[in-house]
Amino acid sequence: MALGALPALTAVSTAPAKAESVPAGFDCAKTAGTEGKFICSQAVLRWQDLALSRAYAAAKVEAVGSVRDALVLRQRDWIPATPAATNP
Repeated sequence: MALGALPALTAVSTAPAKAESVPAGFDCAKTAGTEGKFICSQAVLRWQDLALSRAYAAAKVEAVGSVRDALVLRQRDWIPATPAATNP
């Protein structure tokens, strides 16, 4: 199975009662980068970041063998460009 052949993942969840309670997929208290601070300052961006984080976790659970290996390698390549990489 090719990496692109993974089934589309959709997160079905209810939104928290207050926008302030929406967490990001990383620790906003530790982020030092401009991008991370921007994501943390916007509820919609925190929600999208959390959804992306959950989708990756679900894909990692579903993928097996070389597909899982490729998924993890692509994530490792992507991590240095993310706000979480700027955490102290």
